[in-house]
Amino acid sequence: MFSSLGKYSYDYQDLLYASDCSALHISARNKQNFALRTLLTALRESCAANDVAQVVNAQNLRGQTPLHCAVRAGDADCVHYLLNAGASYDIPDNNFDTVR
Repeated sequence: MFSSLGKYSYDYQDLLYASDCSALHISARNKQNFALRTLLTALRESCAANDVAQVVNAQNLRGQTPLHCAVRAGDADCVHYLLNAGASYDIPDNNFDTVR
């Protein structure tokens, strides 16, 4: 299934900056842990570790990372998946709040 994702070309900068929230933010905020896990698996299979970390720790306009969204939503599975993918819990949002 994921091998077919490689045929689509996209720019990681577009993924990071094109909108307020990435698909990871939206999945985490809405407790869609299967979708989040699928996206993270596809990221790991298709890009370098540095790119995965950059995407996983991308901040929306409020400075929130997908991990902020998962913690605020109270979804332990999403939190677990994001941390295993390299999400940082020390990144402050625009209110200087971290997920610690």
